[in-house]
Amino acid sequence: MKFLLLFSVLVSPAFAAYEDKIFEDYKEPEPLTVHSRGLLSYGLHSNTFHLRHFFLRGNYEKGPVQFFATLNGYADTHDGNVAYPYALNNISLYDYGFLYRFLGGFFFSPRAAAPYREDLETFLAMPAYVFGSPAEFDVVPNYLVVHRVGPGVRLGYTGDRFEVGYSQGDFRHTIPTGFLAKYRFDDFYVRAVMLSEYTNPAIFDRNSLLRKFQVSSAGRYVLSGKVTLGGLAEVTYLDSGFWRFRLEQAVEHMDMTLAVRELWSNQGPFVTEISLKRKLADMASLGVQYASSGAWYLVGNVNF
Repeated sequence: MKFLLLFSVLVSPAFAAYEDKIFEDYKEPEPLTVHSRGLLSYGLHSNTFHLRHFFLRGNYEKGPVQFFATLNGYADTHDGNVAYPYALNNISLYDYGFLYRFLGGFFFSPRAAAPYREDLETFLAMPAYVFGSPAEFDVVPNYLVVHRVGPGVRLGYTGDRFEVGYSQGDFRHTIPTGFLAKYRFDDFYVRAVMLSEYTNPAIFDRNSLLRKFQVSSAGRYVLSGKVTLGGLAEVTYLDSGFWRFRLEQAVEHMDMTLAVRELWSNQGPFVTEISLKRKLADMASLGVQYASSGAWYLVGNVNF
């Protein structure tokens, strides 16, 4: 309860709106733009260095149409429990398609990675999600694997503050889908998704449908010109009976961010994490992160 009270204080005025430049939709001010999201880490507890994941997206805007293409990949070193007979391919096409805007805010987007995903915003050096690559074998307890995607379509409406959309992809027999609703206030945002998929890729089994519900919110409160407080609260529930809470609190001073995260679920231990990172030129950051499970990481991010 004390964390929720703290969060309600943190999401008071002066929130700088968060935009996901890789997985969500937006209009660019320039015709040609490039964005990246990448996470590199050295695990002191495992003595391994990883490029855990990277995404590189290019956009081309022309009138009501945005064309985009996104690559993703990873670079694994080794897991001592695995024998590696050959090098694995580690780069691929993640997304490709276009988004067409019409009637003052409605959009239609056929694409290679259609379904929406969970809220990947975080104040810490590492997000509490993994993408399921071999470079993520040393995962902290209560981290979640992101929702599956596949080729399909998105459609919905985007206004100045409000966005709502439906997405459906096609990956073998899983048929991943996602509903998104998001509202941006002056000082914070509220985001809700309902994600679903059939869990058996080999055959279509109606009884294997799994739904995931998530509500999240985050904001910042400016104490002075140099000090800002941040907070995030999120709850995720699966209709299999699994649930997880994620809370984050942060203090930002100029280019430095000190943040704490609490993770707990009904199927894992309570985990506390602490992170200290420094922003570099508004496109990268360096930091260190510790989890109460015993994991230490040196972390590099490339986000722009």
